[in-house]
Amino acid sequence: MKYNAWIFVVVAVAVATMGVTVEAAENDPVAFTAPAAVTGSTDATETYGDATNGWAGEDRMRGNIFSVTEFTTLEQIEQYLAVPVSTTLHFSVFRKTNDGTLTGTYTRDFLADVAVTAAGAAFYSTGVISYSLEPTYYYYICTGWDIGDNITYYRGNQAVPLATTFGALETGVPDGGAGNPSTYDNTYTGFSPYYMRLTFTIVPVELQTFTIE
Repeated sequence: MKYNAWIFVVVAVAVATMGVTVEAAENDPVAFTAPAAVTGSTDATETYGDATNGWAGEDRMRGNIFSVTEFTTLEQIEQYLAVPVSTTLHFSVFRKTNDGTLTGTYTRDFLADVAVTAAGAAFYSTGVISYSLEPTYYYYICTGWDIGDNITYYRGNQAVPLATTFGALETGVPDGGAGNPSTYDNTYTGFSPYYMRLTFTIVPVELQTFTIE
């Protein structure tokens, strides 16, 4: 496990509420649109997905699976949610060896429990973190919440895989399990991205460290 977690601060960036179209079922196949270019890459922040589709529910976990081609330090996770009451969000990073198959068991390698104040529809954040993304793994980066928290979450229609600066967003995960598990068995591929922002730094080759696990 390679991360350092400093102070977890809630960053709720108010964003104008966009129109929401609710699909009949969240895990039904979706009609894709051409992927938009990732935004903000010059300052190492990229946005994936949008608020085209929205669902609400309690005791859930939603996010995206990424592959990695560049050693990268993940510095912040933000997810666009509509949070109606003050609660705790569980920001997690799960990983699985990159064996060419997105399905299988992912093990949680990072968790930030962040107390948030209800701010409606906004990006909610881990605050500043430091977590290493390596090419040898797939990563399921997601946010969970508990029973009693009826939170609305969003997903776009962009085709996947969607290129990122450090690799690719391989799939959204439309049934990510209950709010705070230690492992997750993924069976999904080919789903458009959940609305998320990541802030990161590509690690220069001369600063990379290699370990044997």
